[in-house]
Amino acid sequence: LTEASGAPPWVVALTTGGGVIAADADCRLVEINPLARQLLGLDESAIGQRCSVALAAWPELRALCHD
Repeated sequence: LTEASGAPPWVVALTTGGGVIAADADCRLVEINPLARQLLGLDESAIGQRCSVALAAWPELRALCHD
């Protein structure tokens, strides 16, 4: 995920329907809201994983990862 200029050291990626995931500057997931967990089939164990690993089943989202 790419950090926007002037943004905090994490990035928020929005998925369809209001699901939100947030990653830190090292592309590790730091937050996944309940709707994103449901939509993506993720649970608490995804927190701390690299985006490319946690989102491996979602090629469109994985393509946004730069880790």
